[in-house]
Amino acid sequence: PFSLTEIVDQISMLFLAGHETTASSLTWSLYLLALYPNIQQQARQEVQSVLAEQPMSVQALRKMTLVRDCFREALRLYPPVGFLSRECTHATQMRDKNMPAGSSVMISPWLIHRHQDFWHNPNGFDPGRFTRKDLKMPLSKTYLPFGAGPRVCIGAAFAQQEASLILATILRDYTFSLAEGFVPKPVGKLTIRSLNGMRLVLTPLADA
Repeated sequence: PFSLTEIVDQISMLFLAGHETTASSLTWSLYLLALYPNIQQQARQEVQSVLAEQPMSVQALRKMTLVRDCFREALRLYPPVGFLSRECTHATQMRDKNMPAGSSVMISPWLIHRHQDFWHNPNGFDPGRFTRKDLKMPLSKTYLPFGAGPRVCIGAAFAQQEASLILATILRDYTFSLAEGFVPKPVGKLTIRSLNGMRLVLTPLADA
């Protein structure tokens, strides 16, 4: 169990880092859906179908499989944190490398999520891969947008629910496309973000 200090640290991280990572992931989700208008329309139809029966809520979100998978796929292609640093707790060997206790190890979700040995069409936007279970290896070994093990992000479930609700709300109210000629330039800073911002054109559905 966490000590009081560790709990305070985790809560601080949730507030200080949670908004940045979620905002980044939502930005890339909107970019990908703008890039693939046919998937955007399918996701919108799913939202409209569910909301015809009940108001927007966590319960309604459970029926929006495609919306959730669109966000999961955006997390795969553009993980919030592209590189994670970990410390060896004891001496160990990885392949031909001897690592003494205290060694730093860099783990890259960005590279793992796009590795051709782990994924079919690794650089393509394919939300359906999660529903189809079209996987070369178990997700537990190849999908780590929130880290893994004892240091996995404490806000992972909250972030996915929060972001999927926001994404569903935007899909309900707007169509969106990339600004003409715009191409984002991904860079790895605190999070994976676009160096030149993100230029999208949002049109209210009432005016579409």
